[in-house]
Amino acid sequence: TASWIFTICGCDSLPASVTFVSVEPSQGVCTQIAGVVTCELGNLPAGNNASFSIVVIPTMPSSLTNNVNVDDESIF
Repeated sequence: TASWIFTICGCDSLPASVTFVSVEPSQGVCTQIAGVVTCELGNLPAGNNASFSIVVIPTMPSSLTNNVNVDDESIF
């Protein structure tokens, strides 16, 4: 049977109304530059998962919306 491995990259542009505190991946490496968090989570066999947690402090009372883009490069 075939087994797929995915190289995962998550990119998150933080809202302007927050101050970045930290980011913690379950595997791989994450960085934050100018409000953009980028996580290279490395190889992920099919059926497995990886995650990253971002901690921020709101700079003003408001409702926050945050979207993350996740890309994969499939390796067979």
